[in-house]
Amino acid sequence: MRRVLALAAFQTLVILCWAGYHEYVWATAPTFRIPLRPRDPFDVVRGRYFVLNPLDRTLDGRSPLFPRSDVERLTASSGDFSGTVRVGFCPVDDLYRVCALAAPGEDPRGPGRYWCRGFAKIWKRDGQWTV
Repeated sequence: MRRVLALAAFQTLVILCWAGYHEYVWATAPTFRIPLRPRDPFDVVRGRYFVLNPLDRTLDGRSPLFPRSDVERLTASSGDFSGTVRVGFCPVDDLYRVCALAAPGEDPRGPGRYWCRGFAKIWKRDGQWTV
């Protein structure tokens, strides 16, 4: 009986430690605001309500926030790119805007203060890059 109680106490302790660790991570993680585009209110009914729809979802080569060198590094010789990237966010006024991209294997460079993983499609249209 003592072994069963000790095992139950150990399992409870492990779960509480795990929960405490995650609460600490969530409490100390950096938070930042990104501008979002409005969503159609009927999307809640259709089940598409968990889409962030950021304002910087589509960027072109003329964007002053976005360096052309990042796009050229990702596309290399093929001229287009589709896949997972690291996205850098830079402070602009009181918001954070997309300002850098990095391939998943390389160290993030550039002015990005916060980095996250995302999916990007890059292609050339009318002589300009579209991300």
